[in-house]
Amino acid sequence: MKNILLVSTLFVSAFSFAQSKVYAGEAYQAAADALFNVELTITKDKKYLINYTPEGCSGELKFIKEDELGFLYFKEKITKGKDVCQDGLNVYLIYTDEDKKTLNFKAEATEEEDDFFRTLGDLTLKENQK
Repeated sequence: MKNILLVSTLFVSAFSFAQSKVYAGEAYQAAADALFNVELTITKDKKYLINYTPEGCSGELKFIKEDELGFLYFKEKITKGKDVCQDGLNVYLIYTDEDKKTLNFKAEATEEEDDFFRTLGDLTLKENQK
């Protein structure tokens, strides 16, 4: 019985781990004085795909590093909608809870206080996806 329980637990864990995670939420950009819908998909092979809806922009986040506080640093590459969304922004993510169900999102061109492209928001895990 213990073997069946162990195998069942391992199967469920492996199945859950192999799924993509989708985070969604709103982010605010002061320069545009607008809220944007943001969807971030972390694929099972650790690709970070970003989608700004309904703006029609999407792309990929290239991982740069993780700092000692747990901030994940990325460089954004817009692959669709470059005429609408700025390409090449720096993106910072940090989990705000132990269960990794909420991410704080920040995108900006520079670290200057008045960065025109600075966009801030929180993204929440929607559900495990295949």
